[in-house]
Amino acid sequence: MKHKHPQLYEIINAMLAKSQSTGAEFSDYLHLYNFINRTNPKHILECGSGVTTAVIAYSIEINHQNDKSYQGHLVTMEEDPFYYEQIKSIFPDNLNKHVTFIHSERVETSYDGHLGSSYSKIPPAPYDFMFIDGPTDRKYFADWNYPKCFNADIINLISSGNETIEAFLDQRIHTLRALKKLLPHNRITYNPITKLSHIYPLSTNDI
Repeated sequence: MKHKHPQLYEIINAMLAKSQSTGAEFSDYLHLYNFINRTNPKHILECGSGVTTAVIAYSIEINHQNDKSYQGHLVTMEEDPFYYEQIKSIFPDNLNKHVTFIHSERVETSYDGHLGSSYSKIPPAPYDFMFIDGPTDRKYFADWNYPKCFNADIINLISSGNETIEAFLDQRIHTLRALKKLLPHNRITYNPITKLSHIYPLSTNDI
């Protein structure tokens, strides 16, 4: 990445130096950038703000530079007030126009016996791509006595009428297992090298 995408590499390192979150693998950032660069999604939803927010926004900027008719936009969700304020304060000014930052509380719901966590107020839009890395899997962070949740926002979006959506899931094996059970007819693959799951285009017919 350093030599092929030097500007993106600089953006990532600048944010990592200022952020108190752990971030992701550089392979994740590159995989995410390449996918958006190749597929040109217009309405992107990110569950869990962080360095990946800048990667997605940079991808949108490059796509727009290559095709002025492309008008992609990212909505990024965060439930933690600290990280919500942090991401806004360290975010590159030139990429802000591509992002809507939303602070939303985390809620829990049961889905056919699987406890799921989601954001309470995702703005309605015809989302065509999601990057899932939130909300937290437990109500109280690192409290192993509290039940673990899968990330359920993709289920909620499709159930509420979002026509078709594709997604990447960052690690979160518990969510991967729950979605495979709840979406038995949908293709979901896991790459053990990148530790990313690819949820192929999902529609209301898959629920």
